[in-house]
Amino acid sequence: MSVLSVEAVSAGYRSTQVLEEVTFEVGAGESVALLGPSGCGKSTLLHVCAGLYAPTRGRVVLAGDAVGTRGRRPGYMQQKDLLLPWRTIVGNAALPLQIAGIGRREAYRRALEELEAVGLADVAKRFPHQLSGGMRQRAALARTVLHRRDMLLLDEPFAALDAITRAELHAWLERVAAAHRSAILLVTHDVEEALILADRILVIGGNPARITQPFRVDRARPRERSWLLTPQAVQLRAEVVAALAAAIHERPPPDLKKPGVR
Repeated sequence: MSVLSVEAVSAGYRSTQVLEEVTFEVGAGESVALLGPSGCGKSTLLHVCAGLYAPTRGRVVLAGDAVGTRGRRPGYMQQKDLLLPWRTIVGNAALPLQIAGIGRREAYRRALEELEAVGLADVAKRFPHQLSGGMRQRAALARTVLHRRDMLLLDEPFAALDAITRAELHAWLERVAAAHRSAILLVTHDVEEALILADRILVIGGNPARITQPFRVDRARPRERSWLLTPQAVQLRAEVVAALAAAIHERPPPDLKKPGVR
């Protein structure tokens, strides 16, 4: 069953067409990675899926209803952490629960549990300006998971993290996904990260952007990193990299006079 359905979506900014006829689905418990060159429209597509941008054509359906209607919005972690500077880390993490009507005590209890899982229990009472960029990213990720677990939109959530912390959070995200059958749409520039976390990889590119090539990762999740050294994974990585190279060559140089999109 599809949790998220993107149906022939086109979108643009002013006179610039960014996305054209993008169609795909994400099923319950499925993880899909979006890979493409910088500036091709990946973040714009996530904005549309989150209901923040209205497409010029097509529609996005979340759990059977058009996104944005009847309270239908996925959990969405953008590239910037967007933590509120006047709230503590635990206060930021608990915010979506409080907005949903859960009492402060219970919301903070759940938030502390999730912060402990991402290694932030010791700094839960600090404010965002007192944390490193990587810690802020982890806090934002915990907040996103607390907001909604059935559909998660993640825009390069691990980009600011060191390799060891990234691997630990990959494992944590897999546990969350397995426990709640979370569907995940992940934007990443890291091919190996996509191979570890995704059931399908969609390469997006062109001008305007479209899905240029889909790949299926025929390996059960969670996956050990040692699997990346197998002939199957090495061959798949080479095919994905080749598709990415082709997508990059389809794009003209960016116009630096216009606001960029990712």
